[in-house]
Amino acid sequence: MSEWWKATISALAGVLVGLLAEPIRQRLTRYLDARRVREILWRDLSLIYVQFCVPNESGKWGGDVKELQSIIRYVPPDKFEYCYNTKREACYRLKGWMFVEVFYWDYTKIRQDILNNTISAEKSIREIRRAFVTARYSGPDGSLLAQVEEHFERRGIPRLAAEQYTVK
Repeated sequence: MSEWWKATISALAGVLVGLLAEPIRQRLTRYLDARRVREILWRDLSLIYVQFCVPNESGKWGGDVKELQSIIRYVPPDKFEYCYNTKREACYRLKGWMFVEVFYWDYTKIRQDILNNTISAEKSIREIRRAFVTARYSGPDGSLLAQVEEHFERRGIPRLAAEQYTVK
């Protein structure tokens, strides 16, 4: 009889530990997924920011249409699409997600116009910068877009102001 009690108590202890550990595992998984998504999108947004919002050595904001088309092929929104399609719950947990999503939809449309050659180089750069600035200033302070600007500001690259839509 004592052997039967030991097995029952051991099984109940295992069930109890499992019931207590499962919510912790789920919360940890959600946190780690959101962190991975944030890092992936942060790198992607940083690359877009550097390509279109930071002037080159000569102080210009972009080149001709051919140069812009080669850059735009190098910066596709596939990382956003991957995160959105596979880790949607983690995306929704990001601070300011709605504004990141709006930026990527705008960027995808502008990118398609550039590849179809239906928009000038200057206008496309202006539109990408405007999409970034609009999404950044509409979102919360600690959002992903704000973090990208803060990162580059610490490296001596000034933030884009709402007045800086024009290509210099």
